[in-house]
Amino acid sequence: MRYLLLFFLFSIYNFSAQSVRINEVVSSNSVYTDEDGDTSDWLEIHNYGTQQVSLNGWSLSDDVNDLTKWTFPDMAIAPNEYLLIWASSKNRTTNSIARTLINQGDAFTYLIPTAEPNSDWKNINFNDATWATGVSGFGYDDGDDATIIPNGTQAIYLRKKFTINNLASVTSLLLDIDYDDAFVAYINGKEIARANIVGTPPAFNAGTITDREAEMYNGGKPERFTLKDVASFLVEGENILTIQAHNISAGSSDFSIIPFLSAIFSAPSNLGIVPPAILNLTANNTLHTNFKISSSLETLTLSNTAGTIIDQITVENIPENTSMGISVTSGNLVSYINTTPGYENTSEEYAGSVQNEVLFSHQGGLLENPIQLTLSGNTANELILYTIDGSTPTESSLLYTDPIQISTNTTVRAKLFLENYIPSAVYTQTFVMNVSSATFTNSNLPIVIITTEDAADIQDEPRVFGTMKIIKRPDGSRNYVSDANTEGFIEYSGTISIEIRGSSSQYLPKKPYGFTTLTADRLDNDNVALLGMESENDWILNSFAFDDSMMRDYISYELARKMGQYAVNLKYCEVIVNGEYKGLYALSEKIKIDGDRVDIAKLDIDDNTLPKLSGGYLIQTDRPTAKDPQAWGNNGAGYIIEKPSADVITTQQASYIETYFRNLDLHASNSSIINGYPSIIDIPSFVDYMLLAEISSNADAYALSTFYHKDRGGKLRAGPIWDYNLTYGNDLFGTFNEYYDRSLTNVWQFEYSNTGSNIWRSLYYNSSFRCYLAKRFNQATSTGQSLDYNYITNLIDSTAALISEALVRENEKWNTIANFPGEIINLKNWLQQRITWMKTNLGEFSNCSNITTPSLVISKIDYHPQETATFADSDDQEFIEIQNTGSADVVLTGVYLLKLGVSYQFPKFSTLPAGKSAYIASNAATFEAKYGFAPFDTFTRDLSNKSQHLVLADAFGNIIDEVKYADKAPWPEAADGDGYYLELINVAADNSLASNWRASTDAVLSTNRFDSAAIDFTVYPNPVKEKMMISSQQTIQNVSVYNLLGQQINSVSVNYTTGEIKVPTLQKGMYILTVKLRDGAMVSKKFFKE
Repeated sequence: MRYLLLFFLFSIYNFSAQSVRINEVVSSNSVYTDEDGDTSDWLEIHNYGTQQVSLNGWSLSDDVNDLTKWTFPDMAIAPNEYLLIWASSKNRTTNSIARTLINQGDAFTYLIPTAEPNSDWKNINFNDATWATGVSGFGYDDGDDATIIPNGTQAIYLRKKFTINNLASVTSLLLDIDYDDAFVAYINGKEIARANIVGTPPAFNAGTITDREAEMYNGGKPERFTLKDVASFLVEGENILTIQAHNISAGSSDFSIIPFLSAIFSAPSNLGIVPPAILNLTANNTLHTNFKISSSLETLTLSNTAGTIIDQITVENIPENTSMGISVTSGNLVSYINTTPGYENTSEEYAGSVQNEVLFSHQGGLLENPIQLTLSGNTANELILYTIDGSTPTESSLLYTDPIQISTNTTVRAKLFLENYIPSAVYTQTFVMNVSSATFTNSNLPIVIITTEDAADIQDEPRVFGTMKIIKRPDGSRNYVSDANTEGFIEYSGTISIEIRGSSSQYLPKKPYGFTTLTADRLDNDNVALLGMESENDWILNSFAFDDSMMRDYISYELARKMGQYAVNLKYCEVIVNGEYKGLYALSEKIKIDGDRVDIAKLDIDDNTLPKLSGGYLIQTDRPTAKDPQAWGNNGAGYIIEKPSADVITTQQASYIETYFRNLDLHASNSSIINGYPSIIDIPSFVDYMLLAEISSNADAYALSTFYHKDRGGKLRAGPIWDYNLTYGNDLFGTFNEYYDRSLTNVWQFEYSNTGSNIWRSLYYNSSFRCYLAKRFNQATSTGQSLDYNYITNLIDSTAALISEALVRENEKWNTIANFPGEIINLKNWLQQRITWMKTNLGEFSNCSNITTPSLVISKIDYHPQETATFADSDDQEFIEIQNTGSADVVLTGVYLLKLGVSYQFPKFSTLPAGKSAYIASNAATFEAKYGFAPFDTFTRDLSNKSQHLVLADAFGNIIDEVKYADKAPWPEAADGDGYYLELINVAADNSLASNWRASTDAVLSTNRFDSAAIDFTVYPNPVKEKMMISSQQTIQNVSVYNLLGQQINSVSVNYTTGEIKVPTLQKGMYILTVKLRDGAMVSKKFFKE
């Protein structure tokens, strides 16, 4: 048996007075990538001193007999700098150096054409003596154009020469260009980049595909085009950059073109200038040693030019993606789970790592009989923790003490733990009881039994009637076919109509089905809840067509829900039809409009004017059918209006939603919160949709099975996601004599296969949208989050464990799962490569990482007003108060309620003064009649009488404030229809906590904010026994006492500045005392009853 501590860390210090050391080492890396996209080993050098140290001539080596194996270039390491060096054996000793050759403010020659220019205009020898000269940028009405050209200019042609004096040292060029609306760029006559225009070349008077807004004048950055094969268009000596820029039309309100051209050199160069800050170009560290770091045993040596050893570290058996390094607290050598290349080591450190392995008494596989499984391999101080649900063991998992009984399909995963040591790797064995599908009798999954009338075959059309039973024991234990007539184990038994569904999938031997639950007389649909899913009548049995993993849809929808987006539910089951075992399926919802699914308003046939006309709509881009015809096609996509359906939608409704989408097409590159895409779409839902489509590399995304929805009064939202079988590296490999391989790890699907609408590409290449995309991806891939690699692989493992038993029968029935373990391994490996590629290519997000949101607080909610003789409709009395708690006025442009249910956007250019409130009401007339003043605005749907999540956000979806109320304790229950509303006790308190809310009478409201700190109001003694004194400079008109649930205990009308309140009957505890003053202000203080 191998003993615990098999990796040995040793460092030699004080070989010299130099303050440089080897700070961190990783010998097995699969997380971080170098400039080639490889996950190389790496080490880090740290200058912990106060002086810069020259590394010129210093060496690194993994061979104690050859200390100069790899030598540093002529460079220095600054004080407290952490220098990352790849141990890749690529042997590179140069840093990439960026120099800008053409900058904003440089002089160009230019032409505003009235006819086609000479075709040689792009070439360096063209005579441009008759052209004008101007300083970049060029345009009108953007505010940052140095050379103003006439309004209505349709196109401008630009020429600018630059020099390359050592072509071999140029590794790439970067064209950064800010443009409104389109351009084509050339170097030495060869096209190098273009955007938003067609034609080769475009005609001199050509318009553009869409409107595209420039970014720089509004604080954004130019769009970047990376040019790699430089030898194919550059020459040594003089070169020329030429650009033709185009306006959308002569009637456009603005036009702009500002180009930058930078070169990346492999050696120092004095060409051009240091890149301007807007390009965010710094030296790209690409140092690579000529050796790799062994995972078994390695001694690394850092020595200076004299051959003196500065530092030496010996490492042995460092686990994958962990490191050894210098403790930031003790200075000793320690182990790290969280590695930090190029940065200071984390404070979360360990003494070492557990190296022993968990030993299983039985190997996984098919079992004919139950077994007693024994786990071993630990030392006396090590603990074995394990799981049997497929999840990764943690410190809170089951502690192994006695043999584990294995009598059903079980996946056992185990790890060794020791205090202050990195746990061991996970060791897994899966055991499957050998149950043949031919004699299918029981399952760990629900069993669905369908019997068609007269045993009729199920066809595509027409549907056939039948009955369906779902066997699912309520305690979660095994289900048996023999329980088909045991009432206590039947979750559903009823009448259905059923058909084969799908397009290409219905031609496979294993059929997918769609069915409707019906009343017993077959006359009406019957909404029922199945397998824990909300009531519906329209259901699917998903056959997992073309997916050998049998889980791609399942895990994708789970990820969407974890991201906070709605996705349909799938519940695994095994299916029998007319006595024949059909295999493993997932019982699934369809995408539907209702409060439990896509929570948007339903349009009636007479909803043809605003605001009702504004929603709700459910839209899909897909192949049209006779049942779902294409409503319109535009910009690369064909749109189908799912709801309202084609047979009931009115002309006004169809025109409204088409116009809305076409407006998005025009403004998908415009990040203005006034008239750009932030005013049209819910950015968080579009970001999440794109991340899910791209992390899975969905070959069908964007063009096919892509849904959008728009609520009444709300923005357009992307989703729900749908049809994720051709994902995570899977495609139609040789199916139906066709071969496709499109789900790749190194492409963006929005511009690769079924690209769909160009809005997705326009959004991605908009710097603001891409910033939020990168920011969200960084958050979502952090530990434990929705797109974290370990979280997803744990989900894959737990799903595999859940379906492992059924997979045996599935394969015996259909012979379609050639190598399930290999499929899972490939799926995980593919996913790791995809996440790494996306992290490398999404870019940074510093411009949107620290957003300041306005000081707005949701402070009152009347979600269930009391119905009275005067105000008979509860819904018409609903309102939300939003307070500006700051000292400055807030411009409300772009501010909206982000979550579905009550969708609302503040009017453009509206403001809320400092210290004031805005009431958003359900019905303006009712609100004014009840409270004596008009509300700020109205929303068009009703607040839930049970619970609702209200999220106030800015135009880009940055959360300003959020509250999720409920009609049950600890929330004040008096606000649930008893004549009270929810009121935040103190606007500075955390309004997500129920204890900070109370139930207040709905008799009086005010738009003023009252600050108790500004009012001289005292209560004494406090704590109190039987009575207390209240004193205020203003006259008090009412005194009320509330408990911490917001329930009113007592209320009394008074008229004094100082008075007495008796509380002898109160129980011990804390209470809220609220006084109403003569000017209408209400002030609260806490007091304690002894």
